[in-house]
Amino acid sequence: MDYTSRMVALLRELRRERNGAVADSMRYYGTPYGLNYGVSLPTLRRIARAEAPDHGFARYLYRQDVRELRLAALHIACPACFTPEEFPAWAAGIVNSEIAEEAAFALLSRAEAFPALFSAWIASPDALLQYAALLAAARSPRLTASWVAPAVEAVHRNATAEATVETPAEATTEATAAAISAAADTSVAPGAFVFDTSVTEASSPEVATLAPGNSSVDVTPSAATAPSAAIVSADPAASPASDPHVASPCAAGQQVSCRPAAQHPVPAARLTAQGAVALLAAVAAQNEENRQAVLRAAGSLGKLPAEDYVHEELAWRLEA
Repeated sequence: MDYTSRMVALLRELRRERNGAVADSMRYYGTPYGLNYGVSLPTLRRIARAEAPDHGFARYLYRQDVRELRLAALHIACPACFTPEEFPAWAAGIVNSEIAEEAAFALLSRAEAFPALFSAWIASPDALLQYAALLAAARSPRLTASWVAPAVEAVHRNATAEATVETPAEATTEATAAAISAAADTSVAPGAFVFDTSVTEASSPEVATLAPGNSSVDVTPSAATAPSAAIVSADPAASPASDPHVASPCAAGQQVSCRPAAQHPVPAARLTAQGAVALLAAVAAQNEENRQAVLRAAGSLGKLPAEDYVHEELAWRLEA
């Protein structure tokens, strides 16, 4: 069975578990998805884990701007197959905190290449990537005290950047209202599905080749039962020649989502601080030497809001 047929079958099963209340709650995670059935995470994990591990199929699913498919991909992917060359492709799909948290839990923390990913993402200006890396580090079997310093530096860097940006109250209110309005829209965005014949299994001659250049399809809630031909093909030439499974950023019909990012309800500095607390607490729990190292590192932080958050959270966590 080709990737598209497998995707449609999986989406059909996920659609049976749709939940409007969960879909409505997505506004609290930041950037909305192109299509969102609101399947609960425990149910989604159960369905995804019933699939046989298949890294190629996972990467195909991850390209879709569909909440349930992207989250399922994190459980279907093979951690041992996760390589540094793939980092940009997985990073492109982390558009909100839900994806960041699930990626950390399901895939990143278990990947053999995680130490390299941590070094790359903790230095990224993207707070969501920092957040994912920090949460994954806290759960990683390779947890090391050497990650404490970069984590603390990221908190200070974001806290300082946040303090230097003064946003008028009116602008903040308008931006927040716009973000909530955008997040509340659970209709299907153009380009939610991406289909590329170059990523299907070579043994699947029945895959349809549709009009080049037309990369989106108007997907209604009944689209999960539609034949694979209903998912319009992207131009195969738009995919990077070096890796047909990965979409190049904002290439026509190939990008996971080219919508402007919605403002995240949690400030970037606080998001990084939350991830850092998880990592620092995990390192401190290893032994007394690490605990003291964490206290020294955290003590170097100042009194900016995100830094204060780290002080306060660590105070009770380490005491407990």
